[in-house]
Amino acid sequence: MSRSDPGCAPCDRVLEAFRASDADAADAALAAALDHLDEADCERVIALLLERGRAAGYEGLIERYDRLPPEVRRIIEQSGPAMDEAIQRAFRNGQNEARTGALILIERRRSMRLAYLAADGLIDRSTVVRQQAALTLRSLAAEFASRAPDATQLEERRALVDALRTALDRFHAHHRTEIIEAAMCFVDDLGSDLFESRNGRRGMLTHAMLEVFGQSRSAALAPFAYEGLLYNELRNGIIRSIETRQDSEFFAGMIRQRWRGRIGGTRKLLKCVQRLAWLERGIAPLLALPEALHGPGVELVSELGLPDETLLELLRGVLDQDAPQAVREAAWSLVARQTPEARGLLRLVAESPYADAARIARFELSRRGRSTAPAAVRRRLESDGEWSSFLRRFGLEPAFASFWAACERLERAACRLEPAQLARRIPDFAPELRKRLCGSSVEDRLQAHRLIAALSLHALFENELFAQADDPDERVRVAALAAAGRIGGATARRISERALEDRSPFVRQAAVEALAVAAGDRAAAMLEARCEDESPSVRAAAIRVLLMRRAPQAAQSLLKTLRHRDPEHRMAALSVVERLRLSVLEAHVTIIAGRDPDSRVRSRAARIMQTFGRAAAPAKAAVVSAG
Repeated sequence: MSRSDPGCAPCDRVLEAFRASDADAADAALAAALDHLDEADCERVIALLLERGRAAGYEGLIERYDRLPPEVRRIIEQSGPAMDEAIQRAFRNGQNEARTGALILIERRRSMRLAYLAADGLIDRSTVVRQQAALTLRSLAAEFASRAPDATQLEERRALVDALRTALDRFHAHHRTEIIEAAMCFVDDLGSDLFESRNGRRGMLTHAMLEVFGQSRSAALAPFAYEGLLYNELRNGIIRSIETRQDSEFFAGMIRQRWRGRIGGTRKLLKCVQRLAWLERGIAPLLALPEALHGPGVELVSELGLPDETLLELLRGVLDQDAPQAVREAAWSLVARQTPEARGLLRLVAESPYADAARIARFELSRRGRSTAPAAVRRRLESDGEWSSFLRRFGLEPAFASFWAACERLERAACRLEPAQLARRIPDFAPELRKRLCGSSVEDRLQAHRLIAALSLHALFENELFAQADDPDERVRVAALAAAGRIGGATARRISERALEDRSPFVRQAAVEALAVAAGDRAAAMLEARCEDESPSVRAAAIRVLLMRRAPQAAQSLLKTLRHRDPEHRMAALSVVERLRLSVLEAHVTIIAGRDPDSRVRSRAARIMQTFGRAAAPAKAAVVSAG
């Protein structure tokens, strides 16, 4: 008989007869009837079976749960504690369908205390049961991880973590990546089981964790991202995944968990993240997150190892937004950077309508203004007294290791050493620095570049610096091109010209900057093609250099970029107008401030107009024809 056949609908007298019966066969018959009833009658029969509370009835419901109409399943899901006992019996004694139904009910009822049954289901003889067991554990873990912390749930958490620990121990038997994903959500509880080698399963777990982390968008994996950085076998894979991700949900989780980045060696390891595909088109994805995450998000981005040019461009984008907390954190990030570009942005912050950020910027600008000696001053420290005074000033010892450890402080040194004198004072300085500059560690090579720049030792390592323009790591190539620009000469010009075709926009931008110095007046001919570069930052850098060289095509390229369909290109063109103070383009900027379809571009243009209005006299600008 079909569900639609009115002859199969039980009448009230039949149901009353079953209600009065004490036989288990009555429950079995009622459960079997569910296969032939419509939704309304199913609800009545299920209600009767739950009222009778017999084991046979409960087991019948569990066995048929997955075949019932979705609307009536909620009655079973919302039943009392007796159903948990029935689920345990069905899983231990039932057939495949009963075990599968029991696992589905554990998932739907969020029965954390029964998670151990799912762990047992992972080694079931049935493939369907094993699959459902893995899905159940993953669902329970994701649901629990999404809850707000609650002390009343400690027992449930302990039961779920114990089940996951058992499932991890059995990974060699079931190989279910769902279990790895569930365990990664509880990295604080299962860290030793995930990261420490046991029973020869280290390689399997490492491969599975990296596979899951690369594919999952879950914000619950953010704690794992921080903790995994501390393990050599996971670090590179996690860094690559963070660099290439573009999903805001995951980064929202990282921002909420940013406190983990300040613990132990994690802060230093975050510097290994050199790019964020998530923010390659600007700061908009971060500011699209809830307002409470704007400030912490800028703080986290500032703690990564993004190149200065990229970070400053992102911070510039923050200053164009109506986001007080983000602007305040951007101000603190700029305070930590002692570069002319950062100082220029601090001046913008000092004029910000947000009192906290403006106060921070004004104080820092005032402090820097009290400096008594410019950073580029060269002075020979001939006497022992002057040498000792220099060492005391920066807290140094007359040894290479001391200079190496103090590299960040030396970048702000007001006194530079002559290479010959430094070699005389510390004989092993050059060999030790050369060893690190040419070593296998990317971080050592980058720090060697910073130390060379801090002490103006480019001439001493010219050959090595030129050779690193072909380094596999784009960060090292950028540093090598910056050094080539300072060294100058025909070799530096050839290296920089070749780097204009590099696949990395950061390297191409560094090549443009290097050519501006190394090639002199001949830079214009080499940079014409870069005015059409696909990267907004490269295009803006090329246009700026050409404008400073009074190249005739630069004006038309700038105007064309100001009308580009991509708002990121328009933002980059406005940065050129602002940096060079091209007040001759005031009319164009006014139109952009009023009509541009992108709110960020309008805000940036309006800020530039304010700068033009405050100028006491027209700034020097390239001669630009509006055409």
